[in-house]
Amino acid sequence: MIYPRLEIVTYQVGSVHEADARCQSAREIAAGFPGLSGWLPLADAEAGLLRADLVVWATPEVAVDAAGKVGTGDDFAPFRETITAFGAMGHFALPAGSLPMMQEGEGMELGRFRPRPGVTEEVLRAAHTRMIETHLSRQTGWRGQRLCR
Repeated sequence: MIYPRLEIVTYQVGSVHEADARCQSAREIAAGFPGLSGWLPLADAEAGLLRADLVVWATPEVAVDAAGKVGTGDDFAPFRETITAFGAMGHFALPAGSLPMMQEGEGMELGRFRPRPGVTEEVLRAAHTRMIETHLSRQTGWRGQRLCR
């Protein structure tokens, strides 16, 4: 199964308003990157100058590729100019079966169904696992699915 990668970047900015505007522009540019599932910018609760961005990528490869583009690309230069001190950056894996948090504008779908007569719960769960591993987990923007009884 393919699990998304969470990228966490910490840094400090000089101007809250300028940093917010340029971060928003950077997020709009990055929205076109393949494998981007979400970018959640966070600011400290006091002055707002300390930042942590949580970015969700479909695979480790797209995370590394995008980090290079954001770190050196001309389109992201205005965003980088707002950073006065860089903290750290790392890519983290979710534990098996975990779901990343939801963001504004996202949703959740609930579905109810019954297995066909003669289909055991064990067979149903195995089919569900195969469906996730071979299809759903490879869909752009897909975050996860739970099968509950």
